[in-house]
Amino acid sequence: MFRNCLKQLDPYKAGKPISELKKELGLDQVYKLNANENPMGPSTEAMKAIATIIDQISTYPDAGSDRLRLALSGLLGTKPSQILLGNGGDEIIRLVTEILIDPGDEAIASVPYFTLYRNNVQLMNGILKEVRFESFDFEPQRILEAITSKTKLIFLTSPNNPTGTIIRREKLIELLGQVPKDIVILLDEAYYDYAADCLEYPDGIAYLKDYDNLIVLRTFSKSSGLAGMRVGYAVSSEKIIEALLKVKLVFNVNILAQAAALAALQDPRHVQKSIQQNKRSLKRLYDYFDSNGLEYVPSFANFVFVNFDRPVLEVIQHFSKDGIFITPGTVWGYDNWGRISTGSDEAMTAVINSMDRWMKK
Repeated sequence: MFRNCLKQLDPYKAGKPISELKKELGLDQVYKLNANENPMGPSTEAMKAIATIIDQISTYPDAGSDRLRLALSGLLGTKPSQILLGNGGDEIIRLVTEILIDPGDEAIASVPYFTLYRNNVQLMNGILKEVRFESFDFEPQRILEAITSKTKLIFLTSPNNPTGTIIRREKLIELLGQVPKDIVILLDEAYYDYAADCLEYPDGIAYLKDYDNLIVLRTFSKSSGLAGMRVGYAVSSEKIIEALLKVKLVFNVNILAQAAALAALQDPRHVQKSIQQNKRSLKRLYDYFDSNGLEYVPSFANFVFVNFDRPVLEVIQHFSKDGIFITPGTVWGYDNWGRISTGSDEAMTAVINSMDRWMKK
């Protein structure tokens, strides 16, 4: 009945909503630190924009998200025709594989990576080649060595999820300059805002003028706090955007999401407050890890990857009793590691206190 490729796919397992976790565990307070959500919530301007047009939800949205494309193009210094809005970054990833991958074609991703890369390539009957580095640092040469005549797509993630590491400028330039022009590079910058103040972190959009095979992916889900609205966007050459437009759903970004994202663009102070909160939370976690001898990867995102030095599923079980939920590294093949999203000051206090109790066992 079903396509053969479905045999190798597993449904993506997202974290349960807070309301469901509270009910399930009988707890009044739950800290959901497994989805990299913004503890500051959405911009008040975004909420006002939604309230203003709520009576218009009986009408279809602008199919092209044209006002949002125009606003983004002015902010990013590109043409509106170089931008495609999507129902979250997830849809962009799906569309990219749809326009590029024929059965038997290959895509490349470095381990660890976002699991939807693999799922979408396999859905198109393609093959995802995994590249492993010596450490969590990006190695361009390893990617280049994996390229074959069947390679159609390379996934890059900066900052990386789950490690929070970045691809530094000189390494990105080294790779871009050597990848054949008929291979598309998808640079996933979902966590861009958290890394933007690092001098060694390259803004992928700056390289579009020289590399028309580059796609930069960003989202409103993280620093803008609009994860529930589902708004992501691709910035690329006009020819790639034109191809993506051929396969996207007609009304893929709903009317409330477009209004919220447009308002969020006009409230950069909210993003800056979110970035500052993230820095405070990261520092508290780093200080605790350092004082207790726990290995971790310094992060340029809104989460940190930490080695608990024992099976992470044991840690998960302990945390859950305190209403704390993190992501086990087993998702990516790291049995002792876990990814902790940064949260509010209260959430970070709860995590540290819970770890203290666990460390004293």
